[in-house]
Amino acid sequence: MSIFTPSMYGVGKDFAYNPDVLNPVTPLGPNWPTQDQWWFRGPQFRALAPGKGNVTELPAGKDVTFEIGCNVAFTSFGVTPTVVGSNLDACPNNSGAYHSGDPTTGVVDDSQLSGCALAIADVDDIGKVTWDNLAVFSVQTQCVKQKMTSFEVPKMMPSCTGEKCICGWFWLANQGQANFYMTAFDCNVTGSLPSATPIAAPTDPVFCETGNSTCKLNTGSKRPLYAYNQPTNVQWEGNDDRPGYHSSWSFNDGAQDGIFEPAAKSATSQRNRISACSFTQQLTRQLFIRLFPQRNLISACTFAPELQQQQQQLPQPIIISNPTFNETISNSGDLSLFNETVSAMVHAIMDTPSWNVTVAAAVSAALDNAVAASLEAIRVAQESQSSPLASSSFEAKMSTTTSGRLVAGTASPGTVAAPLPLKNCDESG
Repeated sequence: MSIFTPSMYGVGKDFAYNPDVLNPVTPLGPNWPTQDQWWFRGPQFRALAPGKGNVTELPAGKDVTFEIGCNVAFTSFGVTPTVVGSNLDACPNNSGAYHSGDPTTGVVDDSQLSGCALAIADVDDIGKVTWDNLAVFSVQTQCVKQKMTSFEVPKMMPSCTGEKCICGWFWLANQGQANFYMTAFDCNVTGSLPSATPIAAPTDPVFCETGNSTCKLNTGSKRPLYAYNQPTNVQWEGNDDRPGYHSSWSFNDGAQDGIFEPAAKSATSQRNRISACSFTQQLTRQLFIRLFPQRNLISACTFAPELQQQQQQLPQPIIISNPTFNETISNSGDLSLFNETVSAMVHAIMDTPSWNVTVAAAVSAALDNAVAASLEAIRVAQESQSSPLASSSFEAKMSTTTSGRLVAGTASPGTVAAPLPLKNCDESG
């Protein structure tokens, strides 16, 4: 079985795939030894993306409906679609394909349904989907039972940060051979509320045997059930307790409303979901302005409005006046070194799965401390002189260690101005 939608991977334009080569209803496994073999149906499926613009919309707080079948021919995209609502309309004359009940009876046993699920990763490249960012957001316990199958989308579902997200449909055979199904499709969340927070990093589902009062189910963000192949996050409990998308395995029917980060945590981490490139640029300018806000009138006018916005979220910066910046620093190439330093630092942050802007804020705070130490050194030097220091120059340089850590450079005595109010410049400067 599989969902069928123009946004799915591995079927090509107008579903003109060769079922002998790529067949989305073929079971994955069991006992396949590597993840690459079964992950979103393998490398050939992952490489065959849907046509441009074919993206399934997921309306926050509403339902999304898919057609499920054992062959595309029985869907509205095929040549012999079954009558919606008729017996076994997902796979006519083959009750065994549903893996629920006696295959000789010609009916589906509702008590044996294992349920199916939809999961989402907030990335726009299928190659970037991992166990740590793909989370189940909706469960349909009455699945697979009929062709037209609806899933509830959580009301607090956040929008995708890019042009789209990557989603997956999951199903496990509850009877017969241990079959696993994982179909990828492009998706996009619509109608997100302004108060929506990101989906929390998923963890493995927990199985609790009926009557076990000490077992605690996983009520938060969960990974799909990766069963019957390697690697797996499912412990085999026996034929009578096969994994499935139902309450014993930590999944309730409908929208999975407990998968999101708390509002307080989201606000603290300031996960604006900006791209890595944009993040690097903004952080570079932000730290640079802390050192050289007055290098010239043009830059002061350009960066002042942006810095005003940044100051609302980050610690109050210590402003250092440096009128001689242009010739002293720009000509020496320190700006290039500064950019390289920040870029290396940001890439180190981005390579950490749990990165967030809190780390960047901590770096900013560390920079504040370094600048404050330099100011204190100047103050002490001034107090030790019998006469005021002449106005010369002040250089605050940055350098890197082998670990890429930001290090405060040396400072020569000069005139340090009090923090200046940020304002837009008029035509006269």
